[in-house]
Amino acid sequence: MSLFKRQLERDIHSVFLNLAEFGEKGELAGHEQVPMVVETLALEMPSGSDDRPVNYEGITVYVAASDVPDELLAMRKTTFRHEEWFVLSSGCDCGMKTIQLYRERV
Repeated sequence: MSLFKRQLERDIHSVFLNLAEFGEKGELAGHEQVPMVVETLALEMPSGSDDRPVNYEGITVYVAASDVPDELLAMRKTTFRHEEWFVLSSGCDCGMKTIQLYRERV
């Protein structure tokens, strides 16, 4: 790994996912104690096909790609805080993953 990539990895954990400032640890996709930042995601999704109103909740999770190396594919199930969610989207840029999750609100 290059010097730049090692420094970027350190910066992700010490700056962007700083637990003392705004980060937290939790479970994501079977990985325990992952440093992350979580935000609420506003969703506008169509209702169910059986004419009943469906309410969804969504979140955006930011993690270091090295902490959750799995490829999280859209519309597939995963876990967040040991609960079942669906992946809306997942992308990675400069070692930081942005994962949008949703589920039906009960």
